[in-house]
Amino acid sequence: MTNESILLKPAYLELGKNLSDIILANQELPNHKVVISIAGESGSGKSVTAKALQAALLENRIESEMLSMDNYFKLPPKVNHLARMSNISQVGPQEVNLELLQLHINSFKEGINTLSLPLTNYTTDSFDIQEHSFQNAQVLIIEGTYVFTLRNTDFNIFINRTYHQTKTARAERNRDIMTDFVEQVLEIEHHIIKKGAEKANLIIDSNYQIHQR
Repeated sequence: MTNESILLKPAYLELGKNLSDIILANQELPNHKVVISIAGESGSGKSVTAKALQAALLENRIESEMLSMDNYFKLPPKVNHLARMSNISQVGPQEVNLELLQLHINSFKEGINTLSLPLTNYTTDSFDIQEHSFQNAQVLIIEGTYVFTLRNTDFNIFINRTYHQTKTARAERNRDIMTDFVEQVLEIEHHIIKKGAEKANLIIDSNYQIHQR
């Protein structure tokens, strides 16, 4: 579940279709529930890739739901930024309630239909809690910087773009604070996130090309 409005450009629609074709060829849908993780650096296109994949799956009559790791941070965005400024060593997976996200993944796999999900409210800098139904979903798509640390996933996608390459995209979405300190944070994240490629079944390069492993 995401609270972002995402416009799917032709390149991403094509990417979603190609990802869907590969996944459907390798997964026994609709015979069991499938969890797909999409990892990458800030601004690399995780959310839009997830949305494009969701749209392509629906064209194949496969319903899916999305969960964004951004909703699982332990502190809301502005408070988390201040905590980082106080101690930059806090940057990393420890900022995220990955245990709760893992619980929700496991619950989906077990067939639990309704979950209480956190949703970041950027206006009030707080978290809302919403009841959400997964009853008709055959696929769960998880996107976020550290989702490669999660277990019980069936397919793992890594977007191979660095924060240097995504600077324009990050500026356009007008959500990140563009400062030297934030660049330091992104550099720390870069060294953590690139390990995600080791777990990936598919790697997407900067030209939207898919490389299978």
